[in-house]
Amino acid sequence: MQLIEEIEISYFRSFYKFKLRHLSDLNVIFGKNDSGKSNVVRALSLFFSGQPDHTQAYDFVTDFCEQRLRESEESEDVRKFLYVKITFNTPKTFHRSLGKQFYVKRQWTVTRGTNYLEEVSSSIKPSQRHIVTRLLNKIRFIYIPA
Repeated sequence: MQLIEEIEISYFRSFYKFKLRHLSDLNVIFGKNDSGKSNVVRALSLFFSGQPDHTQAYDFVTDFCEQRLRESEESEDVRKFLYVKITFNTPKTFHRSLGKQFYVKRQWTVTRGTNYLEEVSSSIKPSQRHIVTRLLNKIRFIYIPA
């Protein structure tokens, strides 16, 4: 089953705004050196485990996009945050509670330190958000660096 439909990454490392769409069961990410391949995997690791990789703890200063940092230094109206948003295709056993698709967006803001704010699809009732948590807890993301 194709579990992930779309990945959206904003203000994370080399990404200002980035989307991966039309994913399949198996996806190969390739490209030139320094094109952001590893940062896609780091963003997913941050989303699923709370740290960009197994050897490095989350650090807003390291993980915040340099371009967005410059913008925030030039204007007080620009907030310092980064987020990873994943749109999931719901497994059939969860369709009744969660519908056919839902998203989870995890956002880290400089004023909150290592804590993050989590937003779940507005179609999911607050009384059913524990079901999203249960589904996410079943997912095992393993980051194996090259």
